[in-house]
Amino acid sequence: MDDRQEVTDEQVFLVRCPDGYRKADGTCQPGRLLFKLRQRGERETYVHPDNHIELYCDDCTRKMRKTGRRVKRVLHRYDFLGLLIETLIVEE
Repeated sequence: MDDRQEVTDEQVFLVRCPDGYRKADGTCQPGRLLFKLRQRGERETYVHPDNHIELYCDDCTRKMRKTGRRVKRVLHRYDFLGLLIETLIVEE
């Protein structure tokens, strides 16, 4: 008897920095990949509305510093579906 379970209905969501950039030729590039969210088809039983995934974004921090703003870090907050909730800017 085989105890391994077959992985079915797995979905992968690519979560990127919401601030993409424009190339010299005018085309837009998506922001840097921050993480991959994998789900296996089961619905969550309960997720508290304040549960978020908070990620430091080096690209956005660097961009703000280049404009002269004194920024300690930029954090992007996502829900458990990988949707952007807000961006938090931490000043120095």
